[in-house]
Amino acid sequence: MRYRVVAVGRIRDAALRAACDDYLRRVQRYTRVEEREVRDEARILEAISEDSRLVALWERGEPWTSAQLADRTAQWERDGRDVALAIGGADGLPLPVLDRAELAWSLSALTFPHELARVIVYDIAADRPLGDVVRDMTVAAARDDPRFLPVAPDELPELAIEISVLSEPATLDAPADPGRIVIGRDGLIVQRGLQVGLLLPQVASTHHWGPEELLAAACRKAGLPPAAWREPGTEVLTFHADVFGE
Repeated sequence: MRYRVVAVGRIRDAALRAACDDYLRRVQRYTRVEEREVRDEARILEAISEDSRLVALWERGEPWTSAQLADRTAQWERDGRDVALAIGGADGLPLPVLDRAELAWSLSALTFPHELARVIVYDIAADRPLGDVVRDMTVAAARDDPRFLPVAPDELPELAIEISVLSEPATLDAPADPGRIVIGRDGLIVQRGLQVGLLLPQVASTHHWGPEELLAAACRKAGLPPAAWREPGTEVLTFHADVFGE
């Protein structure tokens, strides 16, 4: 499944835009999420597929605690339907969007500028308990990985589960120096804009890759050319992982 945030207008404040991009990159490490900006409220529904679950951010909506939000996202992951979050502009959301929405979510009884509301949504999504992330990623790995067929119920007894808990990523100075990457210790994140590719530390050892091969593979996973790690605008981060298995 995929999350799509549909918001009216562009964020013109550079600090808020940078905060949004940072939170989006963090969220994209464990779920599929994209942002779509539309010119005006009338175009919101055009950006949302008919089979998506639409959640409207509305001041008169239902306030959710962190636990309630976690329960809802877990249910959405199990259902497998794409989820669209609609954020209006200065005039709020029009009636057709509210009528189409399956749920209305209120961030607070306070009134926020619409640009700040987007930052708050991304902050909430990025700051999730480890247990919730492990649960949702397990479901996504079993069902949504485009490289493999979904896991069938009769295959469950044969599965071996391995969990990698990642450290806080550290950015390599650009252009990235392959000599600073230690195979078997370092995992990689390659990102440019909203394109993100992540490879765990054990991947390079399994495939007998060197640092440059690992960089190229992370670029391909991000949907970038294999040599994109050498190019301006591409950010490379390393991390370590604590690995737990059965």
